[in-house]
Amino acid sequence: MKVRSPCSRAAIMANPQALTQAFIAGHPAEAARVMEELAVADASALFAEIPARIGAPVLSAMLPPAAARVLRALTEEQILALLTAAGTQTAVSMLRHMPDPARSRLIDGLPTVSALASRVLLGFPEDSIGAWIDPEVIALPPGTRVAEALQRIRHGQESEIERIMVVDAERRLTGEVTLEALLHASEMVTIATLMRPTIATLAAMMPIAAAAELTS
Repeated sequence: MKVRSPCSRAAIMANPQALTQAFIAGHPAEAARVMEELAVADASALFAEIPARIGAPVLSAMLPPAAARVLRALTEEQILALLTAAGTQTAVSMLRHMPDPARSRLIDGLPTVSALASRVLLGFPEDSIGAWIDPEVIALPPGTRVAEALQRIRHGQESEIERIMVVDAERRLTGEVTLEALLHASEMVTIATLMRPTIATLAAMMPIAAAAELTS
């Protein structure tokens, strides 16, 4: 039987220390709902007290407008630590709700690759597919051997990689290979032999609503 966590808004307000690092690390989604109900000052104070690596999953689980309000109450150094730990896609969803010139300063403070990807994603309309593309993927040519692909995953900066993208010489998507398939295959075979072909691709500028109609 699943035991419901005793954490609640009232408990946190009465004793902020009740929201321990262990609880946040183990229940980021539930912690996010609590954070959204707190006053901005209280939520930002809690984020300021925990390491970015623990706070980032909570931030990612929050609604972007609510998360951005909390971030604006933190120092730029604290914001950058959280955005960097959360990943580019989460960072962009928050940055869309940050006013300039603060947003520009924050982008400049991100790691170079994340800053570049953030500028590209923020250039797309918010209701387009391109605005919500995950840039933290691994894309390799079909002739790549399994051993090379696994080494790329081990030494990459991406987090929680579950699949790699297979692209042709023009960097067009042709398929994908799951991490499970790589781990069960011979290291000398190419990823082309494990690839699941892409059925269709969508334009980055396509509205999300139009894409939803295609898949319904």
